[in-house]
Amino acid sequence: MDSRRRCCISTRRTPLIAGVLGLVFLIPNGIPAQETRSTAAHESPAPASEDSGSERFFRLGVAAMRRNNLAEAQDAFERSLELDSRAARTHFQLAQVLALQGQIEAALGPLNACLELTPEDPQAHILRSVVLAGLDRLEVAAAAANRAIDLDPTEPRYRHQLGVVLRSRKQYQEAAAAFAEAERLDPDNDIFAFEAGVTYFNQQQYDGALSAFRRTEKLRPRWSELQIYIGSCHRARGEWRAAEVAFAAALRLEPGNAYAHFGLGAVALARGELEQAEQHLQKAVRLEPNHSQIRYRLGQLRLLQDRIQEAAASLERAVALQPFFPKAHYNLALVYHRLGRPDAAQRESDLYLSQAASDESGLYSEKYFKFSVAQDDE
Repeated sequence: MDSRRRCCISTRRTPLIAGVLGLVFLIPNGIPAQETRSTAAHESPAPASEDSGSERFFRLGVAAMRRNNLAEAQDAFERSLELDSRAARTHFQLAQVLALQGQIEAALGPLNACLELTPEDPQAHILRSVVLAGLDRLEVAAAAANRAIDLDPTEPRYRHQLGVVLRSRKQYQEAAAAFAEAERLDPDNDIFAFEAGVTYFNQQQYDGALSAFRRTEKLRPRWSELQIYIGSCHRARGEWRAAEVAFAAALRLEPGNAYAHFGLGAVALARGELEQAEQHLQKAVRLEPNHSQIRYRLGQLRLLQDRIQEAAASLERAVALQPFFPKAHYNLALVYHRLGRPDAAQRESDLYLSQAASDESGLYSEKYFKFSVAQDDE
């Protein structure tokens, strides 16, 4: 996700981790595809005996995956392939194990071997899409997801993976359409509506985002991350009470959630309730000391409290963590102006103006944030 376009703190994982977690979602608990659906896709010619060495090691690998012992599973699948190198299902499972361990590049080898043996296997194509997305090879990842959909157009999880890839490519309308189709195919799956909501949120289409999040809420009412997104939509629209209710719900569901504290602190700050903002933002920064948005809001608070040196420290930390941060540079320019550091103030003002001009979202337009080091402190 593009951090330039976000109005809340992201609780989402990095694209690499998200892809690997998507893999677990695709094939729950490491259970081989042929045990959850058809055996045809991943079956090489049947082994001479179920007690053959390759079959025994394969089953040991499956058992290890179910125990979440991925290193043991990898060893078992590799030993199985030494005895039967044409077992497509074993190549597939080895690729999955490697990806789950973060060995994304290494996963491509057995995955390509699987596809050479079973080129019409949609699950292998969708796993390839997940792996390629983890390597940031988004164009071919989208092609692999589309190939899986061509082979099995009724599987909603393939549409979901396509949506994830398209959203990473900033093809938001196409991503929303993919998630909508996944939701149509499986309306009882909370993930599909949620991902559609995130996609609308990234486009600052808060009506569409809230509609999708409310559908998700009916399916999964006790989900802290969902409540944080709902609160962030309301906060972006200036609906402070509704935002407060959602962030408070997230905190009840997950006490100690830094992002819920951040949301409540940001709402209190917008209302001018500085004491309450202090309480929540201090808790948030203790829980997530290296998050740029938290540091930024804390810097804003310190500026309003006339604690200028502390404001400078927080804002400097924010731009160190996230160099493209127009509003933080703008506030830092104000702080340096107050501290009598005109050169530093001008540098931050120039950074703000250059970043605001290049920002696609238009959130940081000069119309709203024009700054000159010669202006009055007010």
